[in-house]
Amino acid sequence: MQKHHHKVPKEFFLPFAGLKLGKHAYNFKVGTTFFQAFENDAFDACAFDVTLILEKKETIIVLDIQVAGTADVACDRCNDPLTLRLEGTQQQIIKFGTGSYEETEEIDIIPENSWQIEAGHYIYELILLQLPAKRAHHESDCNATALQRINDMLPGDTTENEKEPDDLRWAALKGLKDQLD
Repeated sequence: MQKHHHKVPKEFFLPFAGLKLGKHAYNFKVGTTFFQAFENDAFDACAFDVTLILEKKETIIVLDIQVAGTADVACDRCNDPLTLRLEGTQQQIIKFGTGSYEETEEIDIIPENSWQIEAGHYIYELILLQLPAKRAHHESDCNATALQRINDMLPGDTTENEKEPDDLRWAALKGLKDQLD
């Protein structure tokens, strides 16, 4: 089912009722304000070029979406700014009906009397899916001072005194095992 975000700019609502059958191209520039419309502050800044091909067929609409751009985030390791280069593609199929079809991530069903598609959420989701799970510089590019501060806060190497209780426990377990043998 189509999701509507009322703050999404009108340019992302694509009327298809008057379009002829065939392919129709749309180009968008997406930045930080676009993500603010979705109440998402995942990026400190971003700039994406979006190409969307809407193919109108007799019974369905196919959206082919391509995104490419950069997103500024904080490095997961040192917390310094990091610019990520992101790109991706997605195909979305829009069927008309009352829900008799099974919806999937690739297939949406909209009412038969619909006349426009809100493409903003497809673009939004596609960009977010391009984010890597770990957002970090190459280790050699991280802020060495920040990394040292983090390392200083982590529990350090164990000293001989800290190892002693573990060694005693292992020794006791080994003694029990020897008794059983």
